Amino acid sequence: MNKRLVVIGTLLVVLGGLTIFTLTRSGVDKLSITQKVAINKTLAAGASFSLHTLVYPNGQSLSEYNYANGQTETLSPDTGVDGLRFADSMSVSADNATILFRDIVTPVTGPLAAAVQQAGLHITTAESWWLYSTKEKQYRPIPQASIRTAKLDGNLVYVQTFGDNGDKIITYDLATLKQLASIDVVASETFFVLKDGFLLQTNDGGVYFTKDGIVNDQWFTDTTIAGITADKNTAVALGKKNSASNLLRIDLATRSTKLIMNGLYNLPVWRLPGTALFITGSPDSSKIYKMYTYNVAQDKVVLWDLRTGAVKNTSFVPQVLLNTSTAVVSDTSGNYYLLGNNIYSSKK
Repeated sequence: MNKRLVVIGTLLVVLGGLTIFTLTRSGVDKLSITQKVAINKTLAAGASFSLHTLVYPNGQSLSEYNYANGQTETLSPDTGVDGLRFADSMSVSADNATILFRDIVTPVTGPLAAAVQQAGLHITTAESWWLYSTKEKQYRPIPQASIRTAKLDGNLVYVQTFGDNGDKIITYDLATLKQLASIDVVASETFFVLKDGFLLQTNDGGVYFTKDGIVNDQWFTDTTIAGITADKNTAVALGKKNSASNLLRIDLATRSTKLIMNGLYNLPVWRLPGTALFITGSPDSSKIYKMYTYNVAQDKVVLWDLRTGAVKNTSFVPQVLLNTSTAVVSDTSGNYYLLGNNIYSSKK
């Protein structure tokens, strides 16, 4: 199949009335964060689930942890010793009915191995992707090997595969796992589902749009998408201009950009329907280090004040945003914490 690459242009950030200085003067809200609770690293592999909870792999099953009261509930059947020890890349459907995750090392015995065999699949690679139904209490393997990533979207699941014949995005019906479509796409590290196609993210900062995989329009360079809002109207991204790393808001209909904040340390953490958690400066330099959230719907930046309570201005790297005031973070020594307010602590 012949492909035509159309380069639209490089990313332009227009300053002027939309500078960070205007945003700051108009009032960045401040939120005092008073608690830092040490947690096991396994929670960092989880995802936001119900109110005040996250779902995570505990090694043998999927568990739900309530960080407001400290209670843990087992959500899934036991998969055997180390059945989910290497599970990560977890995401949850909007109705909490389906949990999507990757298992870096697929078990050769136990319930997961039996599920692969029962489905008539031949997953010869160590890595596999899974759907877990919280209603039916059932694990289902996605019927593809060499999966780069997968995404839930409504009643569909999209899977990006790679191989000798290049990358493909395959669409499945979520309920039946029946294949509905398959298109060839440019080699990329991840993708995002839009209303009328896909955004493809390359590891060199290229962002491409395609409807059919035949024409791939390059929308931006030096840009890395952090997330797409649930309504698919807006993207939030890290854009690089000269030596600066900037937080950008992108209107997906017009491709126009707005500068939200400059001096970002790394790619923001994203939470649907549309909030980014990010840091500026560096965790190694407490004088310039700051943590913020940006809410797309409100077009509002909130500074997390880490100088109070038990936090005491420690520098962290965001891992998972759980709600507007709670996150899983790590420090420079490799320790993991829940950061926020009204978090359960056994030391209370």
